[in-house]
Amino acid sequence: MNIILTHKGNLVKKYGKDTTSKVLNAIKELANLKDGKFYIIDRLKGTLAKFNFKTRIEPEKLKTFFDAIEKNFKIKLDFLIVGGNSIIPFYITENPTPDQDRYLLTDAPYASSDNDYLIPQRALGRIPDSTPKSPDFLLHLIEQAIDYHRKLKGYQSSFGYSASVWKEASSEVFKAIKNTEQLKICPPCNVKNLKKNWLKKRLLYFNLHGSKASPNWYGQRAADDPDNFPVYPIAIAPTSIPTLKRTVIYSEACYGAWIFEKTKIESMALRFLEKGAMAFVGSTAIAYGPPHPPSREADLLGKYFFQYVEKCIPFGDALKNAKIDFAKKMVRTQGFLDDDDKKTLLEFQLYGDPSLTLLNK
Repeated sequence: MNIILTHKGNLVKKYGKDTTSKVLNAIKELANLKDGKFYIIDRLKGTLAKFNFKTRIEPEKLKTFFDAIEKNFKIKLDFLIVGGNSIIPFYITENPTPDQDRYLLTDAPYASSDNDYLIPQRALGRIPDSTPKSPDFLLHLIEQAIDYHRKLKGYQSSFGYSASVWKEASSEVFKAIKNTEQLKICPPCNVKNLKKNWLKKRLLYFNLHGSKASPNWYGQRAADDPDNFPVYPIAIAPTSIPTLKRTVIYSEACYGAWIFEKTKIESMALRFLEKGAMAFVGSTAIAYGPPHPPSREADLLGKYFFQYVEKCIPFGDALKNAKIDFAKKMVRTQGFLDDDDKKTLLEFQLYGDPSLTLLNK
């Protein structure tokens, strides 16, 4: 069963009463389509009423609410959060890695049924909104999810795009994708010669640089590249993205899933979703991966995620299973999860309906 959760009070605060009614009606349609259960937080009744957050949502208490729902139904559930950080807040957790990120913004704890947030037990995704006080973006994504539950036809081939410095590691990840075309490398490929039809694919894989400050993703020249290649060329920009259908995206770009205080043209994640992506998996912080095989960190997580997606496993379960497999692999390999492994498990998020599949059934 699919559990859909939003917060009416925060929607009204951002969009007004009339517009909030449209959003809630759209969510109800999505819930009815999937025989799901829809919770509006400030209207909770019955046994779950003690989790009524009329004033302010505290992520720790919201996680307890998820636990209560799961206990109440006693069946397998997946959870869909509707709204961005101002509607249903992300968790703020400590960063286990000593790098520039002071903390992590993550939905990972909501996917955990215990106090160890690293390993998920639930399938979970989020349909985010954007910064402007117009509901059009959020409504578009909800209606798009409804449409994707009804329409099955999509692309057949896939596309990969990597910084030159990581081309060997990216090639290893790309092997997990069936029906692949050539993996494009930046440089020499860049935003100026990137063809939009390359992106009209079923699976998109990116191993590029990202930044909080810029919406663009960047390549990086490798040591064996010609000296006339630019060091950090722009690989792709939000304006590069064409209209898509049933496309699933996994990005290793640092801050690839950073959507906070961003508009749809200031965030690659939001732009991909707006242009038709069914699911976007990326990192809200600095992500790690090796320059060469074997796959580790974000590379290994992406490889596992694609393997599950190819089997038409729902996206929420695909990411959950990928994180579990990733953790097991690293414990088998090195005996423990190191700091970069822990950060990888926390920072990668799913934006999109977790119950959708590559070919929905």
